[in-house]
Amino acid sequence: MSANHKGWRDLTSVLVVEDNSIVRDLVCMTLDQQGYQVLQAASGEEALAICSNSRPDIVIVDDGLPGIRGDEVARVLGSDLKIPFMVLTAYSDPKKIERYISLGASNYLVKPVSPQSLIAALNSAYTNAQNISQLLLKSNRDHYIGRAVACLMLLKGFTEEHAISELKSEARSERKKLWRKAQEVFETSLQQHRMH
Repeated sequence: MSANHKGWRDLTSVLVVEDNSIVRDLVCMTLDQQGYQVLQAASGEEALAICSNSRPDIVIVDDGLPGIRGDEVARVLGSDLKIPFMVLTAYSDPKKIERYISLGASNYLVKPVSPQSLIAALNSAYTNAQNISQLLLKSNRDHYIGRAVACLMLLKGFTEEHAISELKSEARSERKKLWRKAQEVFETSLQQHRMH
C-alpha cells in the first residue's frame, strides 16, 4: 500500500522519534519503502525542533526517550502543535497506554512489530486523527450556528424558527456556507455588544 492510497487522506510525511538507532533505521526503511517522506529524530528535543520547522502529517513517538520524555513530546504534539501522533514503544503497561491515549495518541503499538502491522497501525492512527479533526470542525461550525441563532433571538426578538430561517436566507443570498454566515453574525453581534 502506498502513501497515496485514497483511503489514507494524503498521508505523506512521517516523523519517527526513536533513540535506538537500529529500531529507528528499520522503521524509517519500512516507511520509505511504502513511499512516505520520512523525517527522523533521536530525542524529544530534536523531534520538537523538527516539528516547529516542518509539519509532518503524523509522528511516531517512542516512550523511553532521553531528555524530553516521550509523554512530554506527545503532550506538546497533541495540545500545542496539534500534530497527530502514535506511540511505538517496548512498554505495554496499561497505565502508560491510558496516559498516551489521554494525551491524544491515535494508536499505541508495542515492539517488536512487523512492517505490515506498523503500516496498518500508522494508517489507522492517521485516519483516526483526521476523523477526530473533522468532528471538531463540525462541532465548531454547529457552535457558530447555535450562537448566531441565539444572537438573532436576543437582539432582534426572533423566534428560534424565524432566526434559523433568516440565517439560511442571508447565507443563500450572499452565497455563503451557513456556518460562515453564522460566524459573521455571531462575531458582528459580539462587536456591537462590546461597543455598548
